Amino acid sequence: MRRANKAFAADRKKPRPLKSKVVLMTRNRSLTMNDGLKRVLFALPTPFLLGLVWFYVPASTHYHIEETYSFQSTENDAQVRLAIMLPKSGPYQDIDSLAVSWEGDETRESHGSVDVVKFTGHFVAKHKKVATVAYDIVMRQGGVRWEAPVEDSQLQPQEGIESDHPLIVEAASQIAEKPDRNNAFRIFKFTATHISSWRGEVSTNGSNPEVRIQSALKAYQTRNGVCGHFSNLMTALCRAADIPSQSMTGLSIPSHPPLWSTTSGPWQHPAGTHSWVEFGTSEGWEMADPSAASKMPVKNVWFGRNDGGHLCYGERSFIKAVSMKMRSWAKTDGKLIGGMTGPYRFMAGADANGVSVRPEAMLKVVWDGRWFNSFILILLMLIAWYGPKLWRKLKQSNPTEAQHEDSNRPR
Repeated sequence: MRRANKAFAADRKKPRPLKSKVVLMTRNRSLTMNDGLKRVLFALPTPFLLGLVWFYVPASTHYHIEETYSFQSTENDAQVRLAIMLPKSGPYQDIDSLAVSWEGDETRESHGSVDVVKFTGHFVAKHKKVATVAYDIVMRQGGVRWEAPVEDSQLQPQEGIESDHPLIVEAASQIAEKPDRNNAFRIFKFTATHISSWRGEVSTNGSNPEVRIQSALKAYQTRNGVCGHFSNLMTALCRAADIPSQSMTGLSIPSHPPLWSTTSGPWQHPAGTHSWVEFGTSEGWEMADPSAASKMPVKNVWFGRNDGGHLCYGERSFIKAVSMKMRSWAKTDGKLIGGMTGPYRFMAGADANGVSVRPEAMLKVVWDGRWFNSFILILLMLIAWYGPKLWRKLKQSNPTEAQHEDSNRPR
């Protein structure tokens, strides 16, 4: 008996075989590789999910825009005139909290989809006179649809929208079979893929008629264009297919985190001039942006939906007519000293030489629900990844509860 105990004790003192160590190391490596594979598989769909949440989950955006116009004169006292075009509330935007600052006379006029604020005043040479307009914008991301009557002009050709040209008519007949929403989408998709990037001369003063008019026919033939060519071509094809539509103009506001703001330099603007399309079917009026869709693999993101960054002024030819009226008024009793039709929309005049005007703008992101939705998604993914591990650690750190749970299980 003693010999047996001694033999047993001697066996216990012997070192463990190397084979068990190798097995343990292999298991640890296997677990490490499995964890790494799980992390990779878990992270792979993250960009897709973030894009899905960013573009498809409904959200609201809130911006604050402040525009400043500074007059200076190096020679003479002057009487100045300034007309500024401002957007109104519409189907996919709400304009609120308009504030105006100006030491002089001010009038406000309503012109359809926009307001025009007019300033007049006298200032002394070598001094500065400043006009400021500020307003808040709330826009919605997601499907937007509204009711509005169809006007004859929304089915007829016009400058830059050659919907009666044989080439446009033939193309529309091949794309769309009847005037419904599905065929409007086919026209939208065709436009987004047919036109490539702009390759011609860009005119900043309107001297290049191809840039100024942005012909739908020219864009169809050359397959080149900017956002205005996209919107005019889609509008022309829709009208040729008896789908009422109109080419819109406004601002495209960039996406930035909430509480972010930027001030542009003189004659620059934080937002950019942009054009898109509104079309009407039996289901109501909707919007589409073929130029934005041309850069995206998924086209329907920009069809029948607003991305929360399209600030609309109105139909392009109408806004152009309002700008011409502003120009004529600004030149009354003097000459035009400055003006823009986008992204700033103003006209300024003075009755003396040596007077200049300088526009500047500030854009502030008050709230952007798209960032909030993305944050919630990331938070849920972190909870899904770390939650089970934390729960297991919590149970291991409290064995009493674990034993209690085990004792309550049916045997």
